[in-house]
Formats: sequence, C-alpha cells, structure tokens
Amino acid sequence: MSLKSNLLLLFVFGMTTLISAQTFHGPETEMAIIKKNIASFSQFYINGETDKLTNCYTTDGKIFPNGTDIIAGHAAIKKKWTLPEGVKILRHKITPEEIRIVDNYAYDYGYYAGATLRRNGSESSWQGKYVIVWKKIKEDWKIYLDIWNDISAPRAAPATVKPSAPAAVQNHPEYTSVQAAIEDYVFGLYLVDAQRIANSVDTTLHKTGFWFNKETMTYVDNLKMSYTQLYDLAGKWNKNGDQVTAMSPSEITIFDIQDKTASAKLVAAWGMDYFHLAKVDGQWKIRNVLWQSLPSEK
Repeated sequence: MSLKSNLLLLFVFGMTTLISAQTFHGPETEMAIIKKNIASFSQFYINGETDKLTNCYTTDGKIFPNGTDIIAGHAAIKKKWTLPEGVKILRHKITPEEIRIVDNYAYDYGYYAGATLRRNGSESSWQGKYVIVWKKIKEDWKIYLDIWNDISAPRAAPATVKPSAPAAVQNHPEYTSVQAAIEDYVFGLYLVDAQRIANSVDTTLHKTGFWFNKETMTYVDNLKMSYTQLYDLAGKWNKNGDQVTAMSPSEITIFDIQDKTASAKLVAAWGMDYFHLAKVDGQWKIRNVLWQSLPSEK
C-alpha cells in the first residue's frame, strides 16, 4: 500500500472517531511500542537529551512548528529541539486522544502540556494540540510527521489576571511566580496532571467549600479536601475529557503579594476558589482554599 493511500485511510478513519476520548486501534504489541515512545519523547525533552529526542524521528522526518516553514531531516530537527543555554524543560506530558495503526503507518492526535524554566528563573507554562504520523522502521515506530500548535489549555479558556488588579501587585517581582502556582493548580485538574498539584500545593493544604445542589436548591456546606485527596482527584477528574470545554473559565485575580504571603482568586469550571499562598523554601505554595459553586449554577 502506498504512503498516500495509507495516510488517506488514516485520516478517513480518524474523522469517524474524532469524538472518542483515548481510543486506540491496532495490535497491542505495536500499540505498546508507540505509547512507550510517546513517554520516552517527553522524558528525553525534560532531560535535555537532544540526540535521543532527534532519534525519535525517521531520518526523513518532518516537523511543523508554529509560525515557521516545514523543518525536515535529523540535523534541522535537532537544531530546533536544542534549547538555549540556561533554559530547561521542567515538565512535558503528551495525552493522546486517539492512536490508530494501519499497516506500517499510524496516526496519533491529542494534547500536550508542559513548563519551561527561563534564564531569569521564572517559569512559563504552555499547552497545545498535535497530530503525529508514525512510520514503522524495522521493529520500532518512529515519528514521520509531527504537527502541533499552542493553545491556552486543552478544552479550557486561558488563565487570565483581571486588569483591575492593583498596579503594585502586577509590578511585584513575585507576580509571575504566584500566578504560575495558581495556573498549575487549575491546569493540573483540567489537564489530568497531578504533578502540577504537587508543584503548587503545600502538603498542609486546608481546603473547604460549598457546593450548590441543583436538585434540592440548597448548598452542601463545609466540604473538606486534603492535599492527598486533591492530588488523587487531579489524576482522574477530567480523565475522560468531559469536565471542561473550550468555554470553561480559568481566570486568575491576584489581590496582594508580600515577601512570604499572597492572596488570590480563581474562577474555574467547578466554581470560585479563594487562595492563601505562602513562599515555602523559595517556592510559592497554596496553603488555604475556600471555594463555592459558581453563582450562575444557582
């Protein structure tokens, strides 16, 4: 079967199953290799192992980054993935929505998310969607075509800070770090990434809230949650992709930042969270959360 025919079959099959979450079609042994290679790709990127990362592609592989021409071949791909000095990838996770194998080709599409440590010590979080065409090379599977583009968050609106925040807060040197901690909190749940909860929430967390029951039209009060419960919840709450949509909010307002403490508010799919944060061993952590269902749900 020709490459053109293979790719046509791949995308025709893909259109018929686009709405399925985490759908895998193909021999289990071959699927296991692709899944392992997906995980390895992320680990190579985090470790800065550029040679191993480049070797994930076929020798005639091509990548399609945002805003650039097509990049082809190992030498050019390696140059693209080589990070500037002083820059490090802190996290990288690929979440396939569907993988389908057809003969010696396969396609894989889904979402990715991660974070970069900049030269100045600040952290930048990012998310996006991707499509990969895999090619079987001997007994291994390698990336032939790799297409991606950034979005604010899979199935979620971007995290924003209200412009009404005091200028002194927006100009505070810890502003981006406090915001990054809250982004990790919300996107840890949205993106099914419990590690982001570990990065942003203190193990002494005290969280309590008020959930509005639409059937009884009353609030259920004092719903408590520990750090462990929140961490476990992040690993499963949106696992099927049915808890958030493209319209789900992730709006952050930071009220105040001091040298060791900060306060902020988050509007998310589940409601409104009010935070107390503390700087612990040089890192901002969420210690207290008081939340309630969104008023629009009443």
